Amino acid sequence: MSTATKQMKVDAMLAGLRCLQRDIEAGAVFHEEGDIGAILTCDGAHEGLTVEQIDELCEEINTSRTTTYTVILLYPDYMTDNYGQDTWMGAVEATGPDNAVENARLQVTRDTGCVEDMEDLAVVACIQGQHDDLA
Repeated sequence: MSTATKQMKVDAMLAGLRCLQRDIEAGAVFHEEGDIGAILTCDGAHEGLTVEQIDELCEEINTSRTTTYTVILLYPDYMTDNYGQDTWMGAVEATGPDNAVENARLQVTRDTGCVEDMEDLAVVACIQGQHDDLA
């Protein structure tokens, strides 16, 4: 699934939650009755979310959104015979560029097992989206 499609789905969920929140506040949706009220409470199996809880959920979704980043890292001198030219390039899911770099460093550290300090993996580039190495 493309990043744009994922984003559209998250946006639709957020829009639906905000509409539900608005309608509960306006008295158009009741927790205990109607089609939407039945969905909200699983036919009375639980109380359903309050307006405040819906707001918290929207904030949680907004702050936990991830997107794909392509990160290029330079291997440290102790990991290569060709220092300055050997790099790692990969796509990672992250909440932002800093998180993408951290996730990429973690992945390289796990995959190679020989990184002494994650900061030794110098950042060459961090680009939003998934990009292929054409070389």
